[in-house]
Amino acid sequence: MTNHIRTAVIDDHSMIREGIVNLLEREDEIDIVAQGANGQEAIEIVKEHRPDIVLMDINMPILNGIEATEKIKNEYPKTKIIMLTIHDGEEYIFKAINLGAEGYVLKDAGKEILLSALKNVYNGDAFISPNITKKVFKELTRLERKKPTKENPQQVFRFSKREWEVYKLMAEGNSNKEIGCALNITEKTVKNHVSSIFKKMEVFDRTQAVIKGIKEGVVEV
Repeated sequence: MTNHIRTAVIDDHSMIREGIVNLLEREDEIDIVAQGANGQEAIEIVKEHRPDIVLMDINMPILNGIEATEKIKNEYPKTKIIMLTIHDGEEYIFKAINLGAEGYVLKDAGKEILLSALKNVYNGDAFISPNITKKVFKELTRLERKKPTKENPQQVFRFSKREWEVYKLMAEGNSNKEIGCALNITEKTVKNHVSSIFKKMEVFDRTQAVIKGIKEGVVEV
């Protein structure tokens, strides 16, 4: 059973912010403890209310969401942050994650995605909107190929040669079945390799594998 998730909502557009608040207040497991209109207010809210999660826009006056994330994470590292934004560009996603944000959700993602993000992040997982996960995987692969060999994920995470092949195909957004066809191995074998990859990376799903790669410096932003 999920405990009540104490949440702060930060967005400079009052109609959007109030709409999000009204949506979340209907959920028994969500408690809205405060709301604000810019990054500076977000910092003050965290200091006063200590929410479990800050749901925050990126583009805001006075102090934007990225800058606020950095300050909040430096001063209150236990506070979790989900970026809620219209931006699906990789540079925004990587920057937010590098600064410590645990989630990244697009504003048009829908109620169920937003609730999943809150619950996953509250329970210690990472979350990226499903509709941009594949895009991030592809960017991860593209950027990784520009890195020196000594810094590639195979050595960072001690992957075997086959695990590295599976990881690269997984990072391109391929399903287990597609990976099996590409490597001429069974889907069951792929699943075993994927499980081993997750274990070595200490993650539980593909989205977390992306985020782990970013945080470990596999992806340079």
